[in-house]
Amino acid sequence: MIELVSDRSAAAAAERILASPRVALDTEFHAENRYLPDLYLVQIGLEDGSTLLVDPLVPGALATVAPALLARQWVLHAGEHDLRLLTQALGEPPSLPVFDTQIAVGLVSAAWPAGYAATCETWLGVAVDKSETLSDWSRRPLSQAQQAYAARDVQHLFPLADRLQRELDTLGRASIASAAMAQAVTTALEPSPTRWLRDVAVGTTLDPRQANVLRALLTWRDDRARGGNVPPRVVAGDGILVDLARRMPRTEAEMTASRRFPKNVARWAPELRAVMEAAAQTPED
Repeated sequence: MIELVSDRSAAAAAERILASPRVALDTEFHAENRYLPDLYLVQIGLEDGSTLLVDPLVPGALATVAPALLARQWVLHAGEHDLRLLTQALGEPPSLPVFDTQIAVGLVSAAWPAGYAATCETWLGVAVDKSETLSDWSRRPLSQAQQAYAARDVQHLFPLADRLQRELDTLGRASIASAAMAQAVTTALEPSPTRWLRDVAVGTTLDPRQANVLRALLTWRDDRARGGNVPPRVVAGDGILVDLARRMPRTEAEMTASRRFPKNVARWAPELRAVMEAAAQTPED
């Protein structure tokens, strides 16, 4: 059974969530050309086999079910983006351990990162229709096809999690999986510059002073992107910031000397110089 939760049925939906020991979760959102994705749907699978579709655009609906959601264990697949969006939407992170089926697959097989459809087919023998992946989730009302598609994204998570948990137990990797999933939650909720600094592919090529400068530049980019509601790469690419941190130009002329230095970034040269100079004086971390 699929239920599109309304403002009038949200309180009853919260009670049904509390009656379920765990919930299977997924979200639909648009991330294109934005700093933060716009959340348009939250899919909640319950242990009784039903699925609740909560529309964040319905005033009060998500806020009404939020306490119940936060009080239950979450089962997700590749939940990094879902965790960030839901934590922002609900006002706080989940209080119980999260089970991420993508992480579980990575610990019991050579598949990484395994997509949801491929994982369901491999471990459950179930084909998952992904035809609505690029659907416009901002349009209202949601079509029957959209609702059915959204529900399918959570309907297999419980049997998938149970199947993978048995495999983890058999291989003696359950504790490793729990630690990895807990770390994934922590990582997903870290400030953006912290995540980007770890993900930027510079290895050990930056000394501590240069790494401090790069961290400061990433923070500057994050502030600019948030203020303009644009993806950080629109402000400045990773490669440009790494190059600045590595070269440590002393003047604006030196900063823009590279023929690959973008003109749209050159307009912020005074700001960048101030950021770099302040970071260069920071004690090495």
